[in-house]
Amino acid sequence: SKKHAVIDRSGYTWKINNIHSNTTPKAILTKNIFNLSDVMTFSILYKLDKVGGVQPLFSYRKTSSAAPMLFNYEIDGKFQLTFDSGSRKYIYNPIEANKYYKVDLVINGLMAKLYINGNLVNTFALTSEITSIISGLKLSIFGETTKQGLYNYYTNGSLYNFKVYAKELSEKQIKKNYEIDIKRFNIGG
Repeated sequence: SKKHAVIDRSGYTWKINNIHSNTTPKAILTKNIFNLSDVMTFSILYKLDKVGGVQPLFSYRKTSSAAPMLFNYEIDGKFQLTFDSGSRKYIYNPIEANKYYKVDLVINGLMAKLYINGNLVNTFALTSEITSIISGLKLSIFGETTKQGLYNYYTNGSLYNFKVYAKELSEKQIKKNYEIDIKRFNIGG
């Protein structure tokens, strides 16, 4: 059997293979406590049915003021990819419905890089390291659940793949994973 996009054993992966969500609540809460580190890569392949509201890709928080959370959010008439690590940053727009997005968010200390479909599109600074904010929680995937957080947010669309690496993936590794995923899920680039 083929192994897909396995970089090394520092990664967390979940058997998702296209979960469709269009009702509240449908966030996936990890079975075990998920610990953050100062160097991480979050990798998400998804497609939205519609845009609007707050649609989290992942959330690691108990209250609305804690963080981090990567989410799609509407502001100034545009649906934007947004990252909250203690302060909110709008990191990519527009996010459109019925379009595939392979998002790789690479965090190394106070610096972050954002890749969309294998290409570096943004580099930005964080106000604090993600490990200084909160710990000992579960990770909420493709939504946010009141089993852990303050609100029930759900993401309206399909989640194809979600992986987290306890390391900084290189641009070459990110591009390779994107190529593997578009073949695996038979999606257009």
